[in-house]
Amino acid sequence: NYSYREEFGYTVDFPIIMTNADSSRTIWTAKYILPIAESTIDWEGKTIKEPYKMYVKAIRNKKAAEADYPIDITGNIHDRMYVRPLIE
Repeated sequence: NYSYREEFGYTVDFPIIMTNADSSRTIWTAKYILPIAESTIDWEGKTIKEPYKMYVKAIRNKKAAEADYPIDITGNIHDRMYVRPLIE
């Protein structure tokens, strides 16, 4: 059990509100750090479990477009960290 605020220093409200990133109003951005989660694919590329999903809904002038995006995870930073022995 963890607190997103304690881990990342801020909270995220859902739905995440995107901000305009350019003057043409064609690029919008949002930031969300995905907490450490179980892998969905192993190091050999074999599926372990279904991918996580990111759902996006864009609304403009009463019209909406929706899409689901799969997020596959293979390991995490802890899988690639090695303790180097102190050499004196």
